[in-house]
This record gives sequence, C-alpha cells and structure tokens, in this order.
Amino acid sequence: MLRGAIFASSPFIAMTVFCPIGGWMTDQLAKRTGLNTGRSMIGTAGMTLAALFIILGAFIESPFLAIALLSLGAGWLYFTIGAFWSTPVDLSKPHAGTLSGLMNTGANLGGTLSPTLTPWLANQFGWSVALGIAAAMALVGAMAWQKIKPGDGLKE
Repeated sequence: MLRGAIFASSPFIAMTVFCPIGGWMTDQLAKRTGLNTGRSMIGTAGMTLAALFIILGAFIESPFLAIALLSLGAGWLYFTIGAFWSTPVDLSKPHAGTLSGLMNTGANLGGTLSPTLTPWLANQFGWSVALGIAAAMALVGAMAWQKIKPGDGLKE
C-alpha cells in the first residue's frame, strides 16, 4: 500500500519540484534576454519536454519507468506555470486580472474535459493513443508560446 501511495504521488512530487524552478528560471531569463524571449523559452521548453516524457511514458513497457516518465512529463508541464501566470501581468497590468481569469477559464475547461475524455479515448483506442493526444496538446501549447510576446504589452 505504501509503494502504491508513492507511485500515485510521484507526479505531484515532480510538479512541486519543477514549478518553483521554472518560475525562478523564467524570471532569470526575462532579466537577461527580455520578457518575450525569457517567458517564451520557458513555456516552449517546458511544454515540449512534457510532450516528450508523456510519449516516452506511454510506450515504455516497464510500469515503474512509465510512472517515472509520466511524472517527469507532469513536472515539465508545471515548469511552465511561472511563465503562464506572469505573462498576463507582462501583457497588460491594468487588465492582468481579466487576462488571468480568461486563461484560468481555458485551463479549467481542459481540466473538466480531460478526466472524462482521456479514459474514453483509452477505452476506444488504448492508453498510448490517449496519452499521445495529451502529448500532442502539449506540443500545440509549445507552438503557441512561440507567438506570445509578453514584452509587447501595454506600456504604462
């Protein structure tokens, strides 16, 4: 039972470790390279690495290695959180609350659909396909980060 609890908590442990590291890194890169590059690099890198680890975890035979890889995928996804939440402020301080609310609404829609859609896809097509779609969504997010320019926001 204890081993099962450790395996079940491993994605959350990875997210707890990766989230503040990504936040710190986005601030450091934004200082060194500017907001556009700093935020975009973290968003793109985190989402791309999340997709890679999700795909690797989906196709690996060892259940222990699959859990480790999928946990790293979750960790890399949360690596981007600092860039996500600082970008609305970078884009428009006077409307940061509105932008954050819209962003959070989109995230919650995905969070609402995912627990139903993923098992359905897994039942219809297998877990590799369901996780492959999750990885593809992360890659779409990585590509979107290439278009986001927080440093071009409204100037006060």
